[in-house]
Parts: sequence; C-alpha cells; structure tokens
Amino acid sequence: MKEYKFSVEGQKAIREKIATRLILVYLFAGVCAVSVVCYKYIGTSDSGNMLWIIIPLICGWMGWNFFRVFKRQKETYATYTVTLTDNLISREASTLPTVAIYRDDIKKITRLRNGTVCVKGKDPRAIIPILPEIDGFEELTAALAQTMPIEARRNELVLRAARIGLSLSAVALFIAILYVNNKAIATGCGVLLVALSVWRFWAIRRSRNVDLRAKQRAWVSFVFILLVVGLVVAKWMSLL
Repeated sequence: MKEYKFSVEGQKAIREKIATRLILVYLFAGVCAVSVVCYKYIGTSDSGNMLWIIIPLICGWMGWNFFRVFKRQKETYATYTVTLTDNLISREASTLPTVAIYRDDIKKITRLRNGTVCVKGKDPRAIIPILPEIDGFEELTAALAQTMPIEARRNELVLRAARIGLSLSAVALFIAILYVNNKAIATGCGVLLVALSVWRFWAIRRSRNVDLRAKQRAWVSFVFILLVVGLVVAKWMSLL
C-alpha cells in the first residue's frame, strides 16, 4: 500500500490555479449582476440611492464568498490523499466523500489536456481525479497503466464548452425573465431555467467530488426555483 499526497509546493501551485479560476468566474458573475442592476435602475428617480446600496452589497457578498470557497478548496488539497494497494485505489479528503474503486471495477483511465488523470469505475459516481501536482504522480500513473492503458480524453473540449454554455444560458434565461415583456417567452424561459436548476441540484447531490458543504447548500436551489416561479407568475399578473 502506498499513499500519495500534495507537498507544500504542490499545494501552492494548486492554490494559484484555484485563485485564478475563481477570480475569473466571480469577475464575470459580478459584471453580469452589476449590469443587470444598472439596466434596471439607471434613469429612474431613485437610481442613485439604489445603485449605491445594491452594488456594494453584490461586491461584498461576492468577496466573502470568494474567500470562503478558496479556504475550503485549500483545506481539500491539504488533506487530499490517494491510496493505491494491490487491488484497490481510493481517494480521501476532509471535505469530500471517500471514493474507492477496486482494480477489477476500473472501467476507464483517461488523461485530460491539463495532465490530470481520471480513474473511472463501473459506478458512474466513482471517479478519482489525480492532479499532476501530487507527489509521485508519474509513479502512480505508471502503476495505474499496468492495470489499464491511459487514454486521452477525446470529448473534453466539447464537455467544457457544454458546461460553459449551460452556465451562460442560465444567466441569459434569468435576464430574459426579468426584462422580456412577452408572457409566453418569459414562461418558456422560466420552465427551462427551473429544469436547469433541478438538473444541477441532482448533479451536485449525486457527485462524490463535490464539497460536502456544497452538497448541503444545494438545497438553496429550491429557493431560487421559487423565485423564478414567482417572477413568471408576476409577469402573468402584470406586476413586472
């Protein structure tokens, strides 16, 4: 049995990647939120007061959320341990559910464009990502290659584009619900957005590579769903 963990240098490299990714995501989300607020209130009689209240609240919440998520990610990789035995590979971390795959149950081993190797079991939820920054990465991947050849992931760019497209679609659908006057279009956007929210909730709750706290917070999705339904109802009642 051998354990593989992230060294101090490896954890630092991971933190830099996480920080860069989070900054880009939160900047995009912040620009979208501020743009929607400005479009809604600029030109109205109380635009000055509302903008001075809402925009700092958005920025403050996003800043707090950024550091909270970054702290949890830091804890994840500080305790991230991959264990390899003669018949089993497992992944443990203090913030994630434990994943264990028997070698006979390994369905596929793929390598992503960034060098990460993913071990997939017969159970669709059994996925163990092995980042190249982990100590002994080459030794670990060589041992896994003896079990099954490591393949390049062919549809990675398509899946990544699909995830980005779904995120952008959710933003566009919500904006459409707010500003489109046609009730039928607003209702259609609401139905699609509710479907996306339910699917995302199901995916988060089902995944074994999502933070345990994030799984608990996923229930907040239903508050958002109620908000969407309320906005659509308000459209039909001519309140918006």
